[in-house]
Amino acid sequence: MPESKRDGWLNRTMSRKVININDKYRYNGRAFWKNANEKFMHSIPQMMFVSLPLVALILQLLYVRRKQFYYVNHVIFTVNLYIAVYILFLFSYGLSGISEWTGLVFFDLLSAVVSLVMFFYLYKSMRNFYQQRRGKTIFKFFLFLFLFFILMALLMVIYFFTSALQI
Repeated sequence: MPESKRDGWLNRTMSRKVININDKYRYNGRAFWKNANEKFMHSIPQMMFVSLPLVALILQLLYVRRKQFYYVNHVIFTVNLYIAVYILFLFSYGLSGISEWTGLVFFDLLSAVVSLVMFFYLYKSMRNFYQQRRGKTIFKFFLFLFLFFILMALLMVIYFFTSALQI
């Protein structure tokens, strides 16, 4: 074909990838999505590692008028926050596992309470670290959550597509 009628690099690469996936999974969509999901779940620690400096940048932008805080202060705060959230996630995950094992709803409720404690911990840590009034901290807390969820959604989409392409 003449060069003007040929597919571009991206279309050729995607077409080859789709053909390879169809050959590998024999048009079994369920097996493909299971494998893609497993790949994605294994890339979550990488995603969290990549998100750490970006979350610190969000905090830097939220507290740009506070000249006593440098970017490194926000990075240290974010590392401490991630550690606390990981510990609370581990605790919540353990409670959910106990609930599945015993069948008691109490542990599910306790797991939900621990999940809510994460948000309260974030608010209290922002209030304590940045030493601002309640109103400002609540406003920045909700703005931070909004920007954080947008960032994580964007990272999840990127990592999911890269995981699907690595199959």
